Amino acid sequence: MTPVRSEQDRDLAERAVEVYRTRLKALLEPCHNGSQVAIHVPDEDFEVAPTAAEAVTRLKKRHPNSVFVLLEVGRPLMEWPWINENAPVGKP
Repeated sequence: MTPVRSEQDRDLAERAVEVYRTRLKALLEPCHNGSQVAIHVPDEDFEVAPTAAEAVTRLKKRHPNSVFVLLEVGRPLMEWPWINENAPVGKP
């Protein structure tokens, strides 16, 4: 995972944060606080898991060549969310 660096990354991250705030926050908090959520921004698809690797692995099954934004559920949203570029594939 790499931090947001380019304007394109910033735009993707900002869109993911908006998806989280408007759609996912009410669904995930507080039951999944501390878990990781991977978000596929174009279609607002997401996966929640205890680890980032697990969330990304599940989401990669549906979006194999995509980029995801990772956030921690229940934690104040960071100004620079992390964007997954070539996340390691873990166990589903």
